Amino acid sequence: MAFALLFASSYFLDDHAARGSQNVIFVGSGYLTQGELYKLGALTTSFCLLVFLLLGTPWLFLVVR
Repeated sequence: MAFALLFASSYFLDDHAARGSQNVIFVGSGYLTQGELYKLGALTTSFCLLVFLLLGTPWLFLVVR
């Protein structure tokens, strides 16, 4: 249940300009270009997914035992 809530949270909202309200403000104000937003979104999404898989999976197997 915790993993379902974690993946449904806002961790993966930064990979597209229209997925989160903060992204519209960043791109619309000119603070970030849309290309920069996609690059940062891919980087943070990859990092979060890697952390969840490398730390969360062993922890889940440890807790289930």
